[in-house]
Amino acid sequence: MKKNRKQKVNRVRQESTQPKLIISGEQQALHQSENKVGSIKPLLKFIAVGVLNTLVGYAIYGLFIYLNIPYLFALLMATVVGVIFNYFSIGRLVFKSQGGWFIFAKFMIAYAVVYGVNATALDLLIKNFDFNPYVGQALCVPLSVIISWLLMNYWVYKNNKTIIQPQMNNKTAVITEKLLTNEAQVLNKIQAVNNVQSDKLISIVTPCYNEEDNIQELYDRIVTVMATLPYDYEHICIDNASTDSTVNKIKALAAKDKRVKLIVNARNFGHIKSPYYAILQSRGDACILIASDLQDPPEMIVDFIRKWEEGFKTVLAVKPESEESSIMFFLRKAYYRFITKISEVPLVQNATGAGLFDKVVVDILRNIHDSYPYFRGLLCEIGFPIATVPFKQPKRQRGITKNNFYTLYDIAMLGITNHSKVPLRLMAMGGFLLSFISLLVAVGFFVVKLIFWESFQLGTAPMLIGIFFFGAVQTFFIGVLGEYVASIQTQVRNMPLVVELERVNFE
Repeated sequence: MKKNRKQKVNRVRQESTQPKLIISGEQQALHQSENKVGSIKPLLKFIAVGVLNTLVGYAIYGLFIYLNIPYLFALLMATVVGVIFNYFSIGRLVFKSQGGWFIFAKFMIAYAVVYGVNATALDLLIKNFDFNPYVGQALCVPLSVIISWLLMNYWVYKNNKTIIQPQMNNKTAVITEKLLTNEAQVLNKIQAVNNVQSDKLISIVTPCYNEEDNIQELYDRIVTVMATLPYDYEHICIDNASTDSTVNKIKALAAKDKRVKLIVNARNFGHIKSPYYAILQSRGDACILIASDLQDPPEMIVDFIRKWEEGFKTVLAVKPESEESSIMFFLRKAYYRFITKISEVPLVQNATGAGLFDKVVVDILRNIHDSYPYFRGLLCEIGFPIATVPFKQPKRQRGITKNNFYTLYDIAMLGITNHSKVPLRLMAMGGFLLSFISLLVAVGFFVVKLIFWESFQLGTAPMLIGIFFFGAVQTFFIGVLGEYVASIQTQVRNMPLVVELERVNFE
């Protein structure tokens, strides 16, 4: 009976969420015009990025020409700078692509073609028509822009561009809103007919920052998943001072569904403090943390709760494989292996931070008062057995990742300084070892000089190498020591995790 009821429920949900809309000719014309505008915007962005790149490249080209360096070599150097600048700016800003080795290979091939055409045209203008190198390069710029756009748009990023959904007109928006209302009613009925209804509450925390494109799908998938479980829930969204319409969209959802709760931060407090603070505000018997970018699939909630029902107080999602860049995934795995070896407590490798935490764990976290926590490490230090849920992390489908080199470096150093004294011990032992080696080298040079007094010349090279080597070692050691001092300073200041701007749907 229960299996038949679930099949019927799934069929009703599919029928309610997959309607056939009849769109008039006027609406079709509107969508076509919006698509044309959407196709012009990438071209305008491409030209804007190209203008900036051209100015930088032209300045480098002009500098080399001024220094009497051959114009073909000057063109090559300007192109190298352009390639580095364009790969990151065009991929992220124009085509919203996450990149990857295959995309980079096609990008380099495309730029090789552009460089070849540009160099051939420039050589032709200078040698056959006696053009000035500056004027010749300026004349080649429009040709390079046209060829670059055609290659990038129709070959390099053809299958990796973010799909821009056409905006709905008022009639379509009304129909869609009615369908969503009907879906919510169906899901409420599903919960009402569950035979085994638990009085336990599940808190679901989703940190947000400029995720306007993902909020609706995130909400829909969480609602669908929780409809299959015999638990009531609250959905806490904590927004880290988004600059887009994320807050407005969450408020609209909260107005229709009181289970959706919103905390808006006064400013961006970072991706470490904000989720941790939201967990401490939960009131459920268990708290689930998942990312709002959908790279932690909400469907994992079922697996988290199943492990929780088996008796585990901590459940973590781990990604033994991922669709992200192979280089980044390799570096992450290497870091996890390294920090696991040097940590004072066993850490869970390849953990994303998503997972389920029993109320007992959350209460312990409330009493720790860590103003800048390494959350994954804290869970391991608490000591409860940890269950893991492996999954293959999908690529981000919409929006741009908020992580950069600094944020990744920050959390990496936070994990090391919070959970290991090994770097400090290595610095001390390394200092003794280098001192001993230096003493041996000094004695060796002294003996050789005594034996070959007339012929042996020390020279400046060994001294310069030694100075730079020990200077680099000292700088590295001071940097590591500085990380520990900065960690102490952060704890001593004891600043609040988050300062709230407003709350919605909190009693």
